[in-house]
Amino acid sequence: MARQAKSAIVGLGITEMGKVYGRSGTSLALQAINLALADAGLKKEDLDGLLINAGITNSIGLNLQNAGGFKDLRLLNHMNAAGSTACQMVQYASMAVQNGMANYVACVFADTPLAAPGASAGAAYGTGGTRAASPGNGRPAGIPGFAGLNAHYGYFGVTSNYRALARFHRETRHIWRKWLSRRSNTGYVDWSHLLALLERFPLPPPRIMHRYVT
Repeated sequence: MARQAKSAIVGLGITEMGKVYGRSGTSLALQAINLALADAGLKKEDLDGLLINAGITNSIGLNLQNAGGFKDLRLLNHMNAAGSTACQMVQYASMAVQNGMANYVACVFADTPLAAPGASAGAAYGTGGTRAASPGNGRPAGIPGFAGLNAHYGYFGVTSNYRALARFHRETRHIWRKWLSRRSNTGYVDWSHLLALLERFPLPPPRIMHRYVT
């Protein structure tokens, strides 16, 4: 006997994406929610659940409820499970609806890594994407040291992607050696010296963070 579904995705809202400057994560998130409500044929007053994911730049938070004027929410949560967040948000919303915690739940993600022209999104995501700017260059400072590798693994460490993670790890070693060698005219670092450094200061190894069985 087929089981009747107790929850479903009824609306979808997507804002413009690409090289978009001058907009906050809050404005993008609210636009996406409004588009999803319109797609579902719902009013703002119908929404009684809100699940939020801010991405790496942490451009939105729980105050999105107040910014959007969402009153009497029965469910409000800020979720972050790296690359699996979207799936977990939908799962959480489905369980909430099926168990009577809420009737209509918006799952919203917003991120604004392109803070200004000239700063690449790849640089923001690759380094962990903190919003603090490096002095003088207008680019995200990122997580200090090589901790940004863990952020990269968190977003891209999914089943069948280990080869790409290993290549990213290998290229990081090459880039580190390159810039250490350019510190001075006599500061060339060969691979034996770099390997000795890696024994003292090992890089986070590539690893799969989210396993999906197909």
